[in-house]
Amino acid sequence: MLFLPGFDGPLPFELETGGDHDMTVPYLGTQAWIRSLNYSIVDDWRPWMINDDIAGEVDTQQSLNQRKGPSCFRGGSMANLCKIGEWPLPIKEKRLLLLFLQLVFLIQNADLASIVKYLPGFDGPLPFELETGYIGIGEKEEVQSFYYFIKSERNPEEDPLLIWLSGGPGCSSISGLLFENGPLAMKLDVYNGTLPSLVSTTYSWTKTSSIIYLDQPVGTGFSYSRSHLVNKLSDSGEAKRIHEFIQKWLGKHQEFSSNPFYVGGDSYSGMVVPALVQEISKGKHGYVLGSPMTERKIDDNHRIPYAHGMALISDELYESLKRICKGEYTYVDPLNTKCLKLVEEYHKCIDGLNLYNILQPWCKHENPDCFYYRYVLSTYWANDKTVRKALQINEESIGEWIRCKHDIPYTNDIISNVPYHKNNSISGYPSLIFSGDHDMVVPYLGTQAWIRYLNYSVIDDWRPWMISDQIAGEGGIHQNTNQMKALSCSKEQESGLHHRADSASIVKYLPGFDGPLPFELETGYIGIGEKDEVQLFYYFIKSERNPEEDPLLLWLSGGPGCSAISGLLLENGPLAMKLDVYNGTVPPLVSTTYSWTKSSSILYLDQPVGTGFSYSRTHLVNKPSDLGEAKQIHEFLQKWLGKHPEFSSNSFYAGGDSYSGKIVPALVQEISKGNYQCCNPPINLQGYVLGNPVTDGKIDSNHRIPYAHGMAFISDELYESLKRNCKGEYTYVDPLNTKCLELIDEYHKCIDGLNLYSILQPWCKTENPDCYYYRCLLVTYWANDKTVRKALQINEESIGEWVRCRYGIPYTYDIISSVPYHKNNSINGYPSLIFSGDHDMAVPYLGTQAWIRALNYSIIDDWRPWMINDQIAGYTRTYANKMTFATGGGHTPEYKPDESSIMFQRWINGQPL
Repeated sequence: MLFLPGFDGPLPFELETGGDHDMTVPYLGTQAWIRSLNYSIVDDWRPWMINDDIAGEVDTQQSLNQRKGPSCFRGGSMANLCKIGEWPLPIKEKRLLLLFLQLVFLIQNADLASIVKYLPGFDGPLPFELETGYIGIGEKEEVQSFYYFIKSERNPEEDPLLIWLSGGPGCSSISGLLFENGPLAMKLDVYNGTLPSLVSTTYSWTKTSSIIYLDQPVGTGFSYSRSHLVNKLSDSGEAKRIHEFIQKWLGKHQEFSSNPFYVGGDSYSGMVVPALVQEISKGKHGYVLGSPMTERKIDDNHRIPYAHGMALISDELYESLKRICKGEYTYVDPLNTKCLKLVEEYHKCIDGLNLYNILQPWCKHENPDCFYYRYVLSTYWANDKTVRKALQINEESIGEWIRCKHDIPYTNDIISNVPYHKNNSISGYPSLIFSGDHDMVVPYLGTQAWIRYLNYSVIDDWRPWMISDQIAGEGGIHQNTNQMKALSCSKEQESGLHHRADSASIVKYLPGFDGPLPFELETGYIGIGEKDEVQLFYYFIKSERNPEEDPLLLWLSGGPGCSAISGLLLENGPLAMKLDVYNGTVPPLVSTTYSWTKSSSILYLDQPVGTGFSYSRTHLVNKPSDLGEAKQIHEFLQKWLGKHPEFSSNSFYAGGDSYSGKIVPALVQEISKGNYQCCNPPINLQGYVLGNPVTDGKIDSNHRIPYAHGMAFISDELYESLKRNCKGEYTYVDPLNTKCLELIDEYHKCIDGLNLYSILQPWCKTENPDCYYYRCLLVTYWANDKTVRKALQINEESIGEWVRCRYGIPYTYDIISSVPYHKNNSINGYPSLIFSGDHDMAVPYLGTQAWIRALNYSIIDDWRPWMINDQIAGYTRTYANKMTFATGGGHTPEYKPDESSIMFQRWINGQPL
């Protein structure tokens, strides 16, 4: 129990102290470990005083990369510590108490944040989560930026996070919170001297997103500065300060660091937001601007065309202005007196208009019938002591609250924001630009003009957008032909940032597996097509090593029509069927040692529609096809990454085996083109992987006879006769070449009964437990079990019996050869790993080598064995187009899973095989 003189009873907390007479923990030791931190000294060794007496010695050290450290205190609440000298305590107790109070102050002086459950003026607890606080900005945190943070009322863990800036510069964020898009508003009662009331809104954007309302620049609202600012505030400076605010705020709210992030604001924030987006630059999701000031010359020059369109000036005056001023109405040549006179006539016509809303008359704010009376009420509310206490305002920091403080010293150093919009478009950030069609300060015609100047093609032309069958405004979507994201311009806006609710579920347990899964599995559907009519099902497994940095691989099974479960349970996934005889219960699963998820995250996709658990909501107008699949899978990836932005910067690889050899090269080309032309964020494409890829029917099948000869399935004599009479064409034989046809008939007799997919594996009945393919039967039992389908969150109304390979899907084979795609992908510099099972006769490695040679690249690493534990696992060769070819195994990785895993991990890690 510890007592302090002057305190009644024992201290209600634990207090540990040290001093220069303490030998148990000597101050020299303390100094030593502080020095070992290698901080520079910012306040050198000196005495610290109480009432002109030395109380001890002190220095302050600070890391060059550090913002805060112990410091000397001037004024504020620390000034009260001087009164300790007047207390009737012995000098040692005074020193002890002073040290303790300094510690308390240091803790309290950290960035403040408070949860606010009640607000004066609102009846009852708040129906949403509100946090207010300060974040220190600058090297010494001299700027204290005040914010209001409201969590999404829907799903704050996943919903977007939006920072909303009010205009001005100098308008408080209460403008956004109480007047624009927040969950509260002023109740428009006549002020009677008591606290004005608040009411809930129905239109709050917090219904679908979490919002930070920020008082900026410093001096706005409740934000303040601890010291005199050396540099005057400016547009570009604010972009940097707000960026620092966001970084620090997210550092203290790390649970929101993975949420989609948007920047938004209106009016003058149109000058700051685009620069802020560029400042943030990476890993964010877009921005929203309402009636944004962009470039004064553009905005102002479009007021006259706007005035004409709104019938505020006559046709004759407008035609004269156009003819004489030639579109320049703002910076008029002083010698052009005729234009100056016409502009003066224009101003006479609009004199007295409320340019912010031409349908609202100007009125005295103090008049309860005035639209702007709500501003008066907010001023009374924000200056009430109980409100400021509830909001945890630092009362010593700021005087009277003013909604818009227009006298803040400020440099308008961004003349035009068009270059920032252009850069943000190039960087792939989507934006929503909405204009009030009754706003003449920033007329929508000016906004349209600078959007058109960006030179985007229109992908959704001008049309009305509707709410309850009523026109809410007009809009169109523009897209830069070299760009990945759309920029939309619409009048007004329906509240909220809407996201399509494609289903996704985290699966922690799977029937048949004992205990929780030792990896992270997500399953779900992604809607494809204009109306999401195609629902593609996927399995996503995070890398077991470092999912934040490891590659992301899309793995496609062959067919077409073979389910992704083939890859997951039979080829390169972390689970496999336990090969027990089926007893009527759920077949058991076991972990594998060879999973590719040890070094990469993998998406296993059921495609085309009708495969596995993928389905269509409607009758498909277009039959699935090779080219169509490349486009649909590209759309799938764009949407999936849109919902998993944390993987958008990971290296991305496309992969698959067998028939996916037709799809993957076309998909790679589609992604590559889309990264420059499409309307979505670029996919960080780094290469592709193919196992025993079907490439060109003629090449693949024509090399089966040379392969059969090499494997001693046909005699030398038959082979020589085939070569001589068929001249290398064994597939599309001339019907008149009867000798060749006879020889091919002899060849087929020789190979009849062979398992072409793995020539060492005999054909057998799948129902036989001793058959290699018995595992496929177990998979069918497993995937059709109701508990499994429930765990996987399968839409039971969508599909009937699960079939591993559904070969009856209507399908158009419109890629005759994928060689041109390989050629194009090589030109674009994408590395590739092409591996062939040397026991695969369906897609023989000789055919794969043939088309690789046809690409005509030089060899940089010649034919050689690649080894595992000093044993030959296969052979490899690497070409100048970064294409690595390797042999080993059968038709798919399932025949040599351990070797395939090691091969893949070496290649994906940039190591030679």
